[in-house]
Amino acid sequence: MRIGVKSGPFLDTIKIAMGKKFFYAIVADMAFFASLFILANLLAAASYASPQSVLKLFLLSVVYYTALLFIYSFFKYLAIFLVRSSFEKYRLDFERLGKFFFLNVCIFIILFIVFFMLSFLAANIKEGVVPFAALAILFLYAVIVYPWLNMIHVFFYDGKNLLESLKHGAFSLKRIKDYY
Repeated sequence: MRIGVKSGPFLDTIKIAMGKKFFYAIVADMAFFASLFILANLLAAASYASPQSVLKLFLLSVVYYTALLFIYSFFKYLAIFLVRSSFEKYRLDFERLGKFFFLNVCIFIILFIVFFMLSFLAANIKEGVVPFAALAILFLYAVIVYPWLNMIHVFFYDGKNLLESLKHGAFSLKRIKDYY
């Protein structure tokens, strides 16, 4: 009997990307984590610089999450380019990066609202079952959100606009079993 890993879009992409662009992906990952480290240190310095107030903390949070989403958008855009250029000759173009960032802001808001509603649901579960229910909800949330997010990004990178990307991403959830 032979034990093997199911072939799918995720594993096939990794196999192809490992060959040509692996070094660039490692450098991009290191730059991504360095950016997050610098952002965290800048926020920490700004938060300790003056007296704390609710408004100041709120504004710092908005600035932090906006910067975090932009850093994520930039490196995700770069990662999609690296994967796509492994399949075909493709030129890196940052013309749509601003729209990609706005797409990620919209996705963040959608996921925040969904997570808030799921948290409200979890808060109404019996006390002894809450840890297990919370883990089940988080697991299902992650299993559904990860491919949905990647599909939306790919649809957008392929030239679809924000609403089309969200719509096609939602319809692609019907084929989620093909993703894993």
